[in-house]
Amino acid sequence: MSQEKVQKLGKDQDQDQEKDQDMSAVEDQNDVVLEPTSLKIGEIKSPYIKFLNKYPKTVLFISLIAAIGIGIYGVGVFAVLKSGGFSNPNSESSKVVHYFNRFDNVSASSDLIILLSHPDWVVDDESYEDAYFDLKANLLAEFPLSKIQSYFDYKNESAGYVSLDRHQALVTAGLPDYVVEYENKPVYTADDFNAAVGDNPLTVTFGGQMLSQEEVSEQIAEDLEKLEYGAIPVLLVLLIIAHGGIVAISAPVLLSLWTIICTFAALRLVALGFNTTTYATNVTTVFGIGLAMDFSLFTQLRFQEEMDRNRLNPDYTAGHAVEKMVATSGKTVILSCIMIICTMIAALQFSEYFITTMSLAILFPAMFAAIGAMTFIPALYIALGRNLFLLSTDTVVQYVTTLITTNDVKKHIVSSVDPDAVGIATSTQESVVIEEKVVIGGEQGEEDLERGIGAPGVEKAVGDVEMVELKPDSHSSNNKYQTLQNGEDGIVSREEGGSEKLCSMDGDIPVVPLAKGREPTAAEIEEERSVRSGIWFRMVMVVMDHPILFLCGMLACLISLLVVFFTQARFANQGYGNLPLDSPSRYITETVQSSFPSSNGKGSLEVFMQTKDPLGVRSEQFLTLMDQYCTSLREYSPYVVDVMSMTTIDSSKTLSDYIAYYGDPYSEEHKEFTTTVIDPYALTNLNDVARLTISLSIQPSDEDLGKVVRRVREMTATAFIVTQEVNGESTSEQTLYYWGTAGDAEQYDLNKDIIDTIPYMIAVALPCIVVFITLLTGSVVMPIKAIVTTFLSLCASFGFLVLIIQEGNGSDLLEFRNNLRCLDPLQMIFIFLVAFGLSLDYEIFMLGRVQEVYLKTGDNKYSVAHGVETSARSVTMAALLLCTAVGGFLASEILLLKQIGVGIGLSIVLDATFDRCILVPAAMAVMGGDLNWWAPESVKRVTEYVGLKEES
Repeated sequence: MSQEKVQKLGKDQDQDQEKDQDMSAVEDQNDVVLEPTSLKIGEIKSPYIKFLNKYPKTVLFISLIAAIGIGIYGVGVFAVLKSGGFSNPNSESSKVVHYFNRFDNVSASSDLIILLSHPDWVVDDESYEDAYFDLKANLLAEFPLSKIQSYFDYKNESAGYVSLDRHQALVTAGLPDYVVEYENKPVYTADDFNAAVGDNPLTVTFGGQMLSQEEVSEQIAEDLEKLEYGAIPVLLVLLIIAHGGIVAISAPVLLSLWTIICTFAALRLVALGFNTTTYATNVTTVFGIGLAMDFSLFTQLRFQEEMDRNRLNPDYTAGHAVEKMVATSGKTVILSCIMIICTMIAALQFSEYFITTMSLAILFPAMFAAIGAMTFIPALYIALGRNLFLLSTDTVVQYVTTLITTNDVKKHIVSSVDPDAVGIATSTQESVVIEEKVVIGGEQGEEDLERGIGAPGVEKAVGDVEMVELKPDSHSSNNKYQTLQNGEDGIVSREEGGSEKLCSMDGDIPVVPLAKGREPTAAEIEEERSVRSGIWFRMVMVVMDHPILFLCGMLACLISLLVVFFTQARFANQGYGNLPLDSPSRYITETVQSSFPSSNGKGSLEVFMQTKDPLGVRSEQFLTLMDQYCTSLREYSPYVVDVMSMTTIDSSKTLSDYIAYYGDPYSEEHKEFTTTVIDPYALTNLNDVARLTISLSIQPSDEDLGKVVRRVREMTATAFIVTQEVNGESTSEQTLYYWGTAGDAEQYDLNKDIIDTIPYMIAVALPCIVVFITLLTGSVVMPIKAIVTTFLSLCASFGFLVLIIQEGNGSDLLEFRNNLRCLDPLQMIFIFLVAFGLSLDYEIFMLGRVQEVYLKTGDNKYSVAHGVETSARSVTMAALLLCTAVGGFLASEILLLKQIGVGIGLSIVLDATFDRCILVPAAMAVMGGDLNWWAPESVKRVTEYVGLKEES
């Protein structure tokens, strides 16, 4: 029977009867629930809870002051975050970029890219050229541009600066480092460049590396605003439903704010010594809200349960409930925090600061949410007490119902003092049948019977009887125990030998063992009835009746998605695909790939080299070696489409022409050469650095990219070695001082770094998780089962990621374009670690309930179903809240964040549904009860000594 509001006994005309009515009744139109009012409550034992109970307002005030100070410091995090972080700074490609960016006018990527277009003019028109030079003059007057390259400056068709229809032209330019990034922000914005265009007749679009950073920052700010106006209102509604009231949601809201501002402050401290990515703000906000709501839900449900259970005892205070809450749900919160920290620490093994910062953006919220849940949140519960449940949804519903039915139901209150014997009786008042829980025993029981309370449902009740026969009904069935008559949905039984148990409806499963000499209370009967009628209980019972069938079916589905993931997944940095769909930089890149001849939409490699030759890169020896190197590259592989270098810019010229030109570029003889040769392939005024570009027919996500990169690096290392004879002996000398490969080689280096780091990640995370789960469950089998089932579930969600994000199914609904048709490898690692930690967290919470019942009953099937059902509300609501928070990523215009939202959201949904009610129960049914909880005696002694198991 449901327990509703508490109502103190009012005035009674019979003064003698009023003395006996020292119990309150919880009632509605159908039920009257009685519970004892006098239980001996001891003092609060924990010194920490004693302090909170004595000074709750002081703790809240100190927490408020601390939050304000931390928040003021944490706001500054937005000024220290950086874009990027997708490459290993110790890889060859990153070192090459860093090394050659030291030189004047050298950049591995164009800082500024300008796209010119006109609907009527073509680049050959004089008016088009005049408009370009006017624009160039304005830009040079306003900005410190250098190394400007375009078709109009060199008139070289092969450079690829003109579109196929000749209506569009591309311009690239370099900027000094202090301009590209000053205090982690671009000095100039797109608005600054657009203002310099003036009334130029050409349509001018600015993009490039510098401006794309600005676009990402602006989009992140818009995403946070969308989260504020979109997901947060939905979360508030879910919080009201989960916590059951408007005042009750103050705890999760305050804990969310505390978690976010503390994490921002921690990230700012980290940024003092390490690079931190700008994406961390989104992750902090989403997971700060999600984890804070989860932890507050775990604690508040326990607090409410304890307060309701003892609501009729005047000696029971909020401090007592908080002490019990900290000992039970508080331990769950701490264990959840530890589980998340274990998985996030594993991510710190990577060198890419993007994934390390994102991991900290999960680790810090988990830590600060747990700290808040164990400090000022208990103080808040103590300060509010029962006022925490004001404006509850139950109160509102009951009030409305009372208004409707007030003329039909007459309140009926009964009292009792002896909890040792419980019966269920019925009485009729004003044509409304009311079921009552009536305690009959002792003198008070006789007086109750004399007044006729509950008499219609009692067949025997005299004096100090210990048992009351319950009224038979249609639920009667076989019972192997010596019992009295069946009750409504449960039976009170006495097993031969005197052991008493509360049994199931079918009478064949012992459920809640009770102390000898005590009968089950009506509350225990009602609780058991509620569990057995739950949808999760019934589903799990069906699964465990046919475990092989369900396990094989579930594994078939998971393995099929696993095959999709491992056979079809392609990994690469999504690059410009992470930019918003309306980003100018993205528009320029997509236009160049589709409309310009130099790009066929595939990959490219950049080879940089610094020569030791005293004459620099313009010497005859270096140019000869360069030409031979380019010829070897073209002949090496069908993947090499073209090679652009100092000796291959103009295919109509020969090596001799280039040697003559570079020997005396300013002579009258070579005057026409200046209009056909682009100088950027000789990069510095020192004349010792050059580069070449290798166009490839494969994309960065192609598995053959690694073969090409490795071969190009081998060829570069040997192509510039000169063999000379000195005194009749051959000697070899490397003519290059430094060289390296960048471009799409960065993707190869990233993938290689991830593969090389994964073993270290596993070595850090796996032992921690195995030891932690073993200590928690006392079993060496459970960690293996939990890891395997969680891994299968996550791989299934990755299969969906391939179908949705990579292949673009649902792209119109989610509003994204994945032009490269690939998955970002760093995101996959991040998603795996976060989802793995959360999934294990939910499963361990459920297994704790399962083990608790199994140790009492020894029945594997029943304990699993009971554990799933009793943990269903907490786990389901926690998963729903976190899914809603993570769903805020789906509204982002950045594909990277959208991929995180889809991946983590799907993994949580799969874990909270199919994994929880099919995969785990079926696996536990196949293994059997004893095997599930098996451990060597030495391990059992350790787990009992440590004592991580949650108290009931």
